[in-house]
Amino acid sequence: AQRDLSVAREKRSSITGRRDTLREMQARREGVGESVRKVLDAAQKGRLPGMLGMLGDFVQSDVQHAAVVEAAMAGAEQSIIAEKYHTLNESNEEIQKILAGRGSIDILCLDRIESAWKQDFDSTGNEAIIARAIDWMKFEPCIAPVMGRLLGNTFVVADLTGAWAARSAAPRGARFVTMSGEVVEPDGRVRIGAGKKASGVIARRSELSELQQKLDDLDAQIEQLQSRCQTMHTQREHLEGLQQKL
Repeated sequence: AQRDLSVAREKRSSITGRRDTLREMQARREGVGESVRKVLDAAQKGRLPGMLGMLGDFVQSDVQHAAVVEAAMAGAEQSIIAEKYHTLNESNEEIQKILAGRGSIDILCLDRIESAWKQDFDSTGNEAIIARAIDWMKFEPCIAPVMGRLLGNTFVVADLTGAWAARSAAPRGARFVTMSGEVVEPDGRVRIGAGKKASGVIARRSELSELQQKLDDLDAQIEQLQSRCQTMHTQREHLEGLQQKL
């Protein structure tokens, strides 16, 4: 039990180190565009009321699929979420000052986006389609219309060959993302290297969530092992006491 406890503690230390590194990267908003960082910093300081944060801060996936999800997002994870259009209109002048003519940002107004996506296409009949991209994602209910609009018709396929094979039977306006991160748009454009250019925001959040779950499990395991070691130590002392009396 003592050996198992040492191994568990070493594992916990390693995972904690990785978690802390990811948290630091998240705090620095590593991979996020400069203009987006400036606007987010201003929003955190209260200069931009109604700005809720960056879309990627509301989205995560499992670690295995995070890179594919980010490729499918095609940079949309860096869009700023505004609660209402009129608050954006009121903040427009301040945003222009922040950007100072040296950058641009995308803003999604929750009260002006209605999802036209209906989950009425059965992709199970299309052998080339592995999954819907949106099914590999977890997100806050408030942005469901946004995610439906962005990725409701995005399907995961193995490769570019699979994308063209799936296209004929897919609904109109379908787009495809491959397991390697290539994206095929409805108009026929193919984006190569989308996964490598992704900000990493979603991947970091996804890994942090997984690491935290591992730490919680390890904490429970360590507590059990410590209790077992203490019990064994108490029993050993008791036996030693009995032997001394003999």
